Amino acid sequence: MDILNKKNEYSRELYHDMKNHILCMKYDANIEKSNSYIEKVELLLEEYGNKFNTGNIILDTVLHEKNNLCLRNNITFTCDINFKNCSFMEDEDICSIFSNLLDNAIEACLKVEPSKRNIILKGLSMDSIFVAKLSNSTNNDINFKDNEFMTTKTNKLLHGIGLKSVKSTLKKYDGEILFDFDKNIFYTKILIPIP
Repeated sequence: MDILNKKNEYSRELYHDMKNHILCMKYDANIEKSNSYIEKVELLLEEYGNKFNTGNIILDTVLHEKNNLCLRNNITFTCDINFKNCSFMEDEDICSIFSNLLDNAIEACLKVEPSKRNIILKGLSMDSIFVAKLSNSTNNDINFKDNEFMTTKTNKLLHGIGLKSVKSTLKKYDGEILFDFDKNIFYTKILIPIP
């Protein structure tokens, strides 16, 4: 919560200073310098603007942080989640599920050329179940063996834990996770029953 409060404060300061930023850009005769200045301000606005409103502050914070990672790595991140009906879930479980899934998606995107990096996350409640669908670019370097994904990293003890954590957390809520992939896209779907 402290991190979110600090970011919100910085965001308010940035918006407050916007008039001065615009003045500086308006009267700078050097077009190239002005364009560079505009790009920096746009990136700051994008990074600190509150663009997530899922109905859960923990999920909003996770999405905000992962969006910043995407911005810094030229990954297009599209997100549309309504998580209001999932207040029964514990904060640490929400953080674990979405942080691990998005970290994996970002990691996969980094193996793809920048112009093709893309992550789409959508989620909503349907009847008495929350469904989230995540798709991300991939280079097709997927190691799937015995109905499990194997880490492609050299230190097997320290990696591959995130997905196991997601599965065990979902199990706590009688939820499940499904995967699919093709040549260029990896798909993840999570299903969580709403009590």
